[in-house]
Amino acid sequence: GSRLVRDLVVSHVKLGDRALEDGDSRDATLHFRSAMKEAERLVAADPGNVAFQVDLTVCQNRLGDIAERLGRVDEAKDYFEAALRVTQRIADLDPLQSEAELARVVGEERLGDLALLENNRAGAKERYQKGLEIGERLVKVDPANIRSLDSVARSRDKLGKIAVGDGENAAARQKVEAARPIRLKPGRPDPLNAQAQLNFSRSYDLTAEIAIGEDDPATARTAYENSLKLVEGLIALDPDSIAYQRDMMVNYNRLGNLALNQGDKAGALAAYEKSLKLVEAIAARDPESLIYQRDLVVGYAQMAQVTDEKVWWR
Repeated sequence: GSRLVRDLVVSHVKLGDRALEDGDSRDATLHFRSAMKEAERLVAADPGNVAFQVDLTVCQNRLGDIAERLGRVDEAKDYFEAALRVTQRIADLDPLQSEAELARVVGEERLGDLALLENNRAGAKERYQKGLEIGERLVKVDPANIRSLDSVARSRDKLGKIAVGDGENAAARQKVEAARPIRLKPGRPDPLNAQAQLNFSRSYDLTAEIAIGEDDPATARTAYENSLKLVEGLIALDPDSIAYQRDMMVNYNRLGNLALNQGDKAGALAAYEKSLKLVEAIAARDPESLIYQRDLVVGYAQMAQVTDEKVWWR
């Protein structure tokens, strides 16, 4: 019956997640595709069952994440768009269900992030703006809902990042300042809420980018260091997370760039060494990832910039 099929879906998803933790993208893909096939059968048999549709979006998003990591952007986009369509159907079934609306925000953000990878800044901005509008509607309905507030702050940060890239520092600062009252509420970020910690870390990164654009390296350094502390806390909670380790690598990378731009070659070297050590470990765990291999090449090139060794990739 449907219960046994759903148990099979859940089992495949768990096995896929375990394969991802082990850096086995190929095995994870097989499990998630199997889970998606069974979830599609369940949805076709019972289109009004929200749980079955949520299961389907989980599979689609996992497969999209893998495709993105492997550099298959068009494939990732197809999966994320499919997941967003299902999420929209869930929201239509129950317009007052905030979970579905919050999932729509995340879906718009995923597609916005992909658009940025393709340097489609206008497309990314449109997606992030849609996410912001959904979040703001949720906050109007329930002003005390922390997850809705977080989604609004996250969308504003993403729009701020677009503004920085477009050289619009004043607009970027406006977005950051609009998000700040949410970020700095008492007890925030929740030390036990990993996503809130990660969102806060990204907000510091944006503050640093704005400071760099305003020729304020001291503020930028402080912001990157604050971001790094939050990521270190996340790694303490989940030492095996590749995502958190990559966030730490990116932070060291940015600190190295900042030091190099200030003429501090020794400081840049220290930061780049930490970054490279992390990316080598990450790439070894998931050698099929195009993103991690690209990170590795960048890391070697940066080391060549600050040492006498001209060729690091052997």
